[in-house]
Amino acid sequence: MASKKVPLPRVAHEFLRTKGGRTCRSTLTLVHRWMSVRDLTLSDLTPTHLAQFWHEQEQKGLAPSTWQTRRCLVHKYFYWLHQKGVLRFAVDPPRLRHLRTPLPAPARRFLAQPDHRRYNSTVRNLHDWLHRMNIALSELTPAHLKAFVKKPIATTIAKSTRDDRLAQLEPYLLWLHDQGLVPFRVHRDVYKPYPLPDSARDFVNSLRPVRKAATCDAYRGLRNLHAWLDVLSRPIEDLDRDDTERWIKSLADRGLAPSTRTSYILRARNYLGWLAERGDIAADPDDLLRATDLPKIPSYLPRPFPLEADHELQRRFRRADTLYGQALFLMRRSGVRIGELARLEPRCLDEDLHGNVFLKVPLGKLDNERLVPMDDETRLLAEQLQTQCPAGAPFLLVPHLARPTVIDYLRAALKDAAEGLDIPGPVVSHRLRHSYATELLNAGMSIIAVMKLLGHRSLRMTMRYAAITQQTVVEEFYAASAQNTARYDLPVPSGDTAEPDLDRTLLNVISGLRSLAGDNTSLRDHANRFISRLHNLRRDIAQAFADLDKP
Repeated sequence: MASKKVPLPRVAHEFLRTKGGRTCRSTLTLVHRWMSVRDLTLSDLTPTHLAQFWHEQEQKGLAPSTWQTRRCLVHKYFYWLHQKGVLRFAVDPPRLRHLRTPLPAPARRFLAQPDHRRYNSTVRNLHDWLHRMNIALSELTPAHLKAFVKKPIATTIAKSTRDDRLAQLEPYLLWLHDQGLVPFRVHRDVYKPYPLPDSARDFVNSLRPVRKAATCDAYRGLRNLHAWLDVLSRPIEDLDRDDTERWIKSLADRGLAPSTRTSYILRARNYLGWLAERGDIAADPDDLLRATDLPKIPSYLPRPFPLEADHELQRRFRRADTLYGQALFLMRRSGVRIGELARLEPRCLDEDLHGNVFLKVPLGKLDNERLVPMDDETRLLAEQLQTQCPAGAPFLLVPHLARPTVIDYLRAALKDAAEGLDIPGPVVSHRLRHSYATELLNAGMSIIAVMKLLGHRSLRMTMRYAAITQQTVVEEFYAASAQNTARYDLPVPSGDTAEPDLDRTLLNVISGLRSLAGDNTSLRDHANRFISRLHNLRRDIAQAFADLDKP
């Protein structure tokens, strides 16, 4: 069950806006939730309450570094409250280094070297663990080391994280062995990726002038093909269709996701085409890897927030007195990606000759700028964010922070706002974009217009974002039926009391939809979806009449 949402008092928000309080939101929320359970206010707090709070935190089995950092932040907050006259007792803000386990002399000598300072955190974590386990440094064994990297705190960590932690500890442990302070020499299995051959490296370098760096780096996955050929001792010049079929099967046998296998096959196909152009392979690349080799990628439903949860989120965003809450409301009302939101420029509003105001979205995932129309409420929100932005700043939101850090704070603010809501699935910022597209589509906006607003390049991308409600389907069906009824003379059997032929009526509606779509590809795809539903309706009606005729 989700913990109760406890709003922070005004004085806490004031502290969060200070330079030292910008990273304390989660810690302050924890403190005020603890106070709320006990019906305490800041003016009621005593040193006894503070000691009780720390005692309960120690029982949670937190990592020493987490516990120590949290303690320092809480003391900083209470010291600031005392300076404001809110607390009745004084609190000296301890420095974080005073709370740490003292390092032994060898560790201090190791970290004193300039090129070893980057290992400070890992070395301290190791000695914190040794201190808790009552193990002296001279008694350290490979078994102890394995236990530390597997479970340095109360929770077992993933294998990839263990490898990273051991890699960070390796210089320190080798130094200790050279000094004669530990009796063993650390050894770890280092993963070395298969090196790209010269032909693949030349192909990747040929893409760099016209492709993004991330796209070029993804083509390093060609090592999967070359490593597989190397196991068979088969040069790529002799590659034939039988080889590629077995390689595709090996990808499936490894349990790779369909999207991953598709990306591997497409990149290998481009690579083989490049080799054929240079004359390095004699086989036809279109025959080596065919379009039919691509696995069918599952089609997932759009993931907008439930309607009630979406309305409640927008209400909470409206009432938020924090910069990140207001920014998330702007994201929900404009449909921008979270990366585009973080990179909005201070002068992001544009007005045309007719007085319409647009949000200028910077270059994003697909390298295209776009203008998103804004209603009055969203325009006022953007103008309010502009007033909070310092003059000459490069970005609209918190320009002094790195963009990845701003994105992390936005995600944390969204999870805080969604706390206590009945939302199935993960609460991620991209679902705000899904909700934006779904709302517009169900309000009657064409799929082409929604595609332009979202900055997509194909209708297929947009359809993954927008969920059409059943009511919208019914309304559009009746609208199309009425339009075709007026345009075509639908045959009615003779006789004053005769009823229309329902099946013939539906067939005429289908014919009318096909005529309206014409040769327009996008409209034809849209019409085909309705035609499929109409055929299902014909089948259900025929089955219903057949059931009525049964004795």
